[in-house]
Amino acid sequence: MTMVAAAVLALVLTGAALAAKPVITKGPPDEMDFVIPAGQCPNLPAGMSVWSVDGTVTGHSITLEKTQKGVYTLRNETQIHGTATDGVNTYTFNYENSFTVSSTDGGETLTGTMVDTFSLAGNGPAHLNNGFRANVTIDATGFHFDPLSQRGSPLDFSSGTPMCDPL
Repeated sequence: MTMVAAAVLALVLTGAALAAKPVITKGPPDEMDFVIPAGQCPNLPAGMSVWSVDGTVTGHSITLEKTQKGVYTLRNETQIHGTATDGVNTYTFNYENSFTVSSTDGGETLTGTMVDTFSLAGNGPAHLNNGFRANVTIDATGFHFDPLSQRGSPLDFSSGTPMCDPL
Protein backbone atom coordinates (compact mmCIF):
# COMPACT_ATOMS: atom_id res chain seq x y z
CA MET A 1 0.00 0.00 0.00
CA THR A 2 1.39 3.43 -0.85
CA MET A 3 2.41 5.78 1.94
CA VAL A 4 -0.45 8.13 1.05
CA ALA A 5 -3.02 5.32 0.94
CA ALA A 6 -1.98 4.13 4.40
CA ALA A 7 -2.19 7.65 5.81
CA VAL A 8 -5.64 8.24 4.32
CA LEU A 9 -6.95 4.92 5.60
CA ALA A 10 -5.68 5.75 9.10
CA LEU A 11 -7.32 9.18 8.94
CA VAL A 12 -10.66 7.75 7.85
CA LEU A 13 -10.69 4.84 10.30
CA THR A 14 -9.81 7.03 13.28
CA GLY A 15 -12.65 9.42 12.48
CA ALA A 16 -10.40 12.47 12.49
CA ALA A 17 -12.14 15.75 13.19
CA LEU A 18 -13.07 17.88 10.21
CA ALA A 19 -10.67 20.74 9.69
CA ALA A 20 -11.90 24.17 8.66
CA LYS A 21 -8.47 25.01 7.25
CA PRO A 22 -6.09 22.83 5.24
CA VAL A 23 -3.62 20.82 7.29
CA ILE A 24 -0.13 21.36 5.91
CA THR A 25 2.66 19.00 6.87
CA LYS A 26 6.24 19.84 5.91
CA GLY A 27 9.41 17.89 6.45
CA PRO A 28 10.61 14.37 5.85
CA PRO A 29 8.93 11.89 8.22
CA ASP A 30 10.50 8.43 8.27
CA GLU A 31 7.81 7.12 5.91
CA MET A 32 9.33 9.21 3.12
CA ASP A 33 12.48 7.09 3.01
CA PHE A 34 12.30 4.16 0.61
CA VAL A 35 14.02 1.08 -0.71
CA ILE A 36 13.29 -0.67 -3.99
CA PRO A 37 14.82 -4.12 -3.37
CA ALA A 38 16.41 -6.11 -6.18
CA GLY A 39 13.73 -8.08 -8.00
CA GLN A 40 10.79 -5.89 -6.87
CA CYS A 41 10.76 -3.56 -9.88
CA PRO A 42 10.89 -5.18 -13.34
CA ASN A 43 12.02 -1.84 -14.82
CA LEU A 44 15.36 -1.86 -12.95
CA PRO A 45 18.40 -3.79 -14.21
CA ALA A 46 18.58 -7.35 -12.82
CA GLY A 47 19.97 -7.50 -9.29
CA MET A 48 19.80 -3.72 -8.73
CA SER A 49 18.42 -2.10 -5.57
CA VAL A 50 17.78 1.62 -5.16
CA TRP A 51 17.23 3.51 -1.90
CA SER A 52 16.83 7.09 -0.71
CA VAL A 53 19.84 8.86 0.76
CA ASP A 54 19.45 9.77 4.44
CA GLY A 55 18.98 13.46 5.06
CA THR A 56 18.11 14.43 1.49
CA VAL A 57 14.37 13.76 1.42
CA THR A 58 12.04 16.77 1.65
CA GLY A 59 8.38 17.13 1.04
CA HIS A 60 5.03 18.48 2.04
CA SER A 61 1.45 17.34 2.20
CA ILE A 62 -1.72 19.43 2.18
CA THR A 63 -4.97 17.86 3.38
CA LEU A 64 -8.38 19.48 3.29
CA GLU A 65 -11.52 17.98 4.81
CA LYS A 66 -14.99 19.49 4.52
CA THR A 67 -18.63 18.59 4.77
CA GLN A 68 -21.03 20.50 2.58
CA LYS A 69 -24.68 19.68 1.94
CA GLY A 70 -24.27 16.26 3.55
CA VAL A 71 -21.23 15.30 1.45
CA TYR A 72 -17.93 14.69 3.25
CA THR A 73 -14.89 15.34 1.03
CA LEU A 74 -11.23 14.61 1.73
CA ARG A 75 -8.56 16.01 -0.59
CA ASN A 76 -4.81 15.54 -0.32
CA GLU A 77 -1.80 16.65 -2.34
CA THR A 78 1.64 15.30 -1.46
CA GLN A 79 5.03 16.04 -3.03
CA ILE A 80 8.31 14.39 -2.01
CA HIS A 81 11.75 15.04 -3.53
CA GLY A 82 15.21 13.77 -2.72
CA THR A 83 18.35 11.93 -3.63
CA ALA A 84 18.72 8.17 -4.07
CA THR A 85 21.55 5.76 -4.80
CA ASP A 86 22.15 2.26 -6.12
CA GLY A 87 25.34 2.08 -4.05
CA VAL A 88 27.47 3.39 -6.91
CA ASN A 89 25.44 6.04 -8.75
CA THR A 90 23.44 9.04 -7.57
CA TYR A 91 19.88 9.84 -8.65
CA THR A 92 17.19 12.37 -7.89
CA PHE A 93 13.60 11.32 -7.41
CA ASN A 94 10.24 13.03 -7.46
CA TYR A 95 7.01 11.64 -6.04
CA GLU A 96 3.61 13.29 -6.37
CA ASN A 97 0.21 12.05 -5.29
CA SER A 98 -3.17 13.73 -5.28
CA PHE A 99 -6.63 12.43 -4.61
CA THR A 100 -10.12 13.56 -3.82
CA VAL A 101 -12.61 11.18 -2.20
CA SER A 102 -16.15 11.84 -1.01
CA SER A 103 -18.87 10.14 0.98
CA THR A 104 -22.57 10.65 1.60
CA ASP A 105 -22.72 8.02 4.40
CA GLY A 106 -20.81 9.93 7.08
CA GLY A 107 -17.39 8.79 5.90
CA GLU A 108 -17.96 5.02 6.16
CA THR A 109 -17.17 4.54 2.46
CA LEU A 110 -15.22 7.10 0.46
CA THR A 111 -14.88 7.00 -3.32
CA GLY A 112 -12.94 9.15 -5.74
CA THR A 113 -9.89 9.39 -7.96
CA MET A 114 -6.14 9.24 -7.27
CA VAL A 115 -3.21 10.28 -9.46
CA ASP A 116 0.23 9.02 -8.40
CA THR A 117 3.67 9.47 -10.02
CA PHE A 118 7.24 8.46 -9.16
CA SER A 119 10.29 9.28 -11.26
CA LEU A 120 13.97 8.52 -10.77
CA ALA A 121 16.78 9.92 -12.92
CA GLY A 122 20.54 10.19 -12.60
CA ASN A 123 23.94 9.14 -13.84
CA GLY A 124 23.40 5.38 -13.48
CA PRO A 125 21.33 2.76 -15.30
CA ALA A 126 18.22 3.06 -13.04
CA HIS A 127 15.67 5.33 -14.71
CA LEU A 128 12.03 5.11 -13.70
CA ASN A 129 8.92 6.98 -14.80
CA ASN A 130 5.93 5.31 -13.14
CA GLY A 131 2.44 6.45 -12.48
CA PHE A 132 -1.21 5.64 -12.39
CA ARG A 133 -4.66 7.14 -12.32
CA ALA A 134 -7.23 5.06 -10.47
CA ASN A 135 -10.67 5.10 -8.98
CA VAL A 136 -10.27 4.48 -5.27
CA THR A 137 -12.61 3.21 -2.58
CA ILE A 138 -11.76 3.49 1.10
CA ASP A 139 -13.82 1.52 3.59
CA ALA A 140 -13.41 -0.53 6.77
CA THR A 141 -11.72 -3.32 4.78
CA GLY A 142 -9.00 -1.10 3.34
CA PHE A 143 -7.92 0.99 0.39
CA HIS A 144 -9.00 -0.44 -2.98
CA PHE A 145 -7.69 0.59 -6.42
CA ASP A 146 -9.44 0.26 -9.76
CA PRO A 147 -6.76 1.41 -12.23
CA LEU A 148 -7.87 3.62 -15.11
CA SER A 149 -4.40 4.04 -16.63
CA GLN A 150 -0.79 3.33 -15.70
CA ARG A 151 2.76 3.65 -16.99
CA GLY A 152 5.80 1.77 -15.81
CA SER A 153 5.03 -0.80 -13.13
CA PRO A 154 3.92 1.30 -10.16
CA LEU A 155 1.93 -1.25 -8.11
CA ASP A 156 0.48 -4.70 -8.04
CA PHE A 157 -3.08 -3.37 -8.06
CA SER A 158 -4.63 -6.59 -6.76
CA SER A 159 -2.65 -6.40 -3.51
CA GLY A 160 -1.64 -2.71 -3.39
CA THR A 161 2.00 -3.83 -3.06
CA PRO A 162 4.61 -1.39 -4.43
CA MET A 163 6.66 -2.49 -7.42
CA CYS A 164 8.50 0.44 -9.07
CA ASP A 165 6.68 3.16 -7.06
CA PRO A 166 8.05 2.80 -3.53
CA LEU A 167 6.19 5.68 -1.83
